[in-house]
Amino acid sequence: SLYNYFKSKRELFTQLFPQTLATQRVQAEQIMNSELSATGKIEQLLDDWFSRLGRYKRIGGLVLEFWATAARQEREGELAIAFRKIYDYWDEHISRIIAKGIDDGEFREDIDPHIAAALIVALADGVTHQAILHIGAESDVQFLAALKRSIIFGLTGGKNEKHSQL
Repeated sequence: SLYNYFKSKRELFTQLFPQTLATQRVQAEQIMNSELSATGKIEQLLDDWFSRLGRYKRIGGLVLEFWATAARQEREGELAIAFRKIYDYWDEHISRIIAKGIDDGEFREDIDPHIAAALIVALADGVTHQAILHIGAESDVQFLAALKRSIIFGLTGGKNEKHSQL
């Protein structure tokens, strides 16, 4: 009966995938617009992503199907464009946080904010896919702490060690 509303799986995914991320964006917007430091914002965004990792594991087959369907499309296909918009959103917002951290002296000056943002998103995607496939390290609280330490150390070069909760 789903196909009474959608012509194909691709059309269903094109409509469904961005809507499933809308809740995530609301939470992310609150974090990004908060008074936290740049480091605090990056940490909170990672915590927010990690809080949904269990859900991604449960719906993993569907998540991977979204990716596979987009990969089978031409570069200008609807789902490929939807994915690109999602990545552009994260690049814009995370790179803005990183640029602010650089301007405030919190992060290293030699960092390209867009490259750093892309690496953070790639790490999150990679961990998500490993969790879905039940491969790699166990994605638990200790793993998240190590991931956060690594990212923050990469951004700060270790010059800002006041974030001891990591």
